[in-house]
Amino acid sequence: TRTLYSQIGQDYERAKGLVHGLMKDSIQNSFGHKVNDNGDGWGMEYELIENPDQKLLTVADWGTTGLIGDTYDNIHEVSDHIFRDPYQKLAKFEKIINPGMNVAGAGGNQGRGNTTYQHNSAVDKMMWDSLCEDGKYIANYRYIDENNRLRQFDCPYLNEEAHKFINDEANLQPLERVGLRITIFSPNEGLNAAIKDGTFSKNIGNTWHEPLGKFRKNIDGIFITVNGKQKKVELPEH
Repeated sequence: TRTLYSQIGQDYERAKGLVHGLMKDSIQNSFGHKVNDNGDGWGMEYELIENPDQKLLTVADWGTTGLIGDTYDNIHEVSDHIFRDPYQKLAKFEKIINPGMNVAGAGGNQGRGNTTYQHNSAVDKMMWDSLCEDGKYIANYRYIDENNRLRQFDCPYLNEEAHKFINDEANLQPLERVGLRITIFSPNEGLNAAIKDGTFSKNIGNTWHEPLGKFRKNIDGIFITVNGKQKKVELPEH
């Protein structure tokens, strides 16, 4: 029986592929949470980090609120009413699964785009950390265990513990600007190649030139960094 998690991945593959789905959904989700309606100060960076012992792709934004909202002891006990509260971004981001569901079943249509990060990981593992507008720092992760079940912590790490967690897991330092960072562990071959050969950047330009082009004078832009070398994505004027 196909689980919802697997079905979502196959749906993306049948459309324009997992890599394109990641590009589209990550920008759409971030820009939709921009602080300023005119896009002032908003930006994103995709950074490929290749170390001898670990490969990561981080997707970070700024000019957003970060994962604001109430903290909790167990996300799976939080009422679905949170989906109607625009302030509860932390709970909405994390409440997309049923704990222990076989092969990572998601808990509904809320957050389908969230799973594209995990589908683009060769080891089905993603992590997120956020410096929030309301002052807190949070971190958590999601992975598939040895019994083929999806797992994440019931509640996120907070503040100093969150800083330690992201450093222990990925050797990352805390964000200095308010925003969200999502980390893909062991990005799959297709994503890795698209980032390196410029396909990912080209697809951003082709897909987002019109929606983002009208804000080009205000936004900071979208950047792609490969092993420390950064390049700004061009948004062609059509």
